[in-house]
Amino acid sequence: MEAWQAASKVATAGSQRTAQMTPKLGRAVPLAGRSLGSPDPGAVSLARCVAAVVSWWDSMPPERASLNQVGEEEIRHG
Repeated sequence: MEAWQAASKVATAGSQRTAQMTPKLGRAVPLAGRSLGSPDPGAVSLARCVAAVVSWWDSMPPERASLNQVGEEEIRHG
């Protein structure tokens, strides 16, 4: 879980840093000057997806939050 939390923080910070980057490839190239100051939508989307996983995991009851416990319980109950 700690790895997902760290990844979420890094992804969020990194997505915001893309606002200072000028696109070199893709559909944003023709609008490079206008896109400066706006974060890359794909980077923002990925950061939000990772944050959603962390939020979901944090909302689980502690007895279900461990992957090992979830796996063992599923094996027991078939």
